[in-house]
Amino acid sequence: MKYNEIEKCVNFNEKEVFFMPNEIFKELKESIHNTQQLTFAYSYLYLITYLYRYCKFGINGHIDGNKIREILGYSPNTRSINPLIKKDGLLDQMEFTSTQKDYPIAWSYDDNENDLNFMMFSDLEEEEKDLYKSTMNRKFTVKMPTRAFYRHVHDEEWKKAYDEDGEIDGTFFNIDNTHSIPFEVFMFCMDNDKIGCGGFFLYSYLKHRCDIFNWGYDCSVESMAEETGIPLRTLTNYLDVLKKYKMIDCMINQKSFVLGLPNKERMANTYSIRTIGEFSDKPQSYAKIKVQTRAEYYQEKKEEMEMLKGVLEGESVDIPLESIPF
Repeated sequence: MKYNEIEKCVNFNEKEVFFMPNEIFKELKESIHNTQQLTFAYSYLYLITYLYRYCKFGINGHIDGNKIREILGYSPNTRSINPLIKKDGLLDQMEFTSTQKDYPIAWSYDDNENDLNFMMFSDLEEEEKDLYKSTMNRKFTVKMPTRAFYRHVHDEEWKKAYDEDGEIDGTFFNIDNTHSIPFEVFMFCMDNDKIGCGGFFLYSYLKHRCDIFNWGYDCSVESMAEETGIPLRTLTNYLDVLKKYKMIDCMINQKSFVLGLPNKERMANTYSIRTIGEFSDKPQSYAKIKVQTRAEYYQEKKEEMEMLKGVLEGESVDIPLESIPF
């Protein structure tokens, strides 16, 4: 679905901000080992969290499961994602979602109490319900984003405390250890089938890491593949797309790529994310690392060492500007 179509479908407002739990990446990676399903799952959870938080399910003739698939770039007939999102499917089992007939139609926030409240479909009078039902499929259900309400669903101590005092600790109410991705970024990714759920997932992961490492996230592609659960070659392709569309910056800290170079001699790249206003609608070229053989690499290192030795011994040596390490 195109950017303007999504914007109209959800009645987007640029003031709408919400947060996702940081642990989502680790938990999804541990349970989902197919890249397509992994990146879809994150994007799906992001979208339903937005739809629930800002009460979007009941607008424009109701946003049902098929419309959500369409927004995410999937056909209603795509079977590979069904095990994730069906009732009692994997995301329900992981307690990321809960399949519900009831859904929010309006929200309010009490500044004095620091409290978010929802008016639900079930709160309406029967005559008001009939107005909604006239545009709603009889089997209409929504996915409640469970972690937006109950963050520590696997923590028995928390469950005990919740049973005693009823305190809700989800991301709608507590934003500690969370990340926030503007909905405009989501729409930009879904508008471009070269980016899609895969690019959105990786951008969101890098945004989460850059929230922690403010000066940029130092990481090798091998480590990033392990952290995200995305195979190395697929990850490299996603990174290439994000760079082309100016969604991220990558500082190359090593002069060249050398196949088989020992890890102790490798330097990780530094990644930083760009904001929506800096993205490019068309793919752009970007600086790429030089590729060398091990023989070429060690010969160059040898020449650099000889040059440095000459300087230390007081010889007159012409030093190329790019070889100066500062």
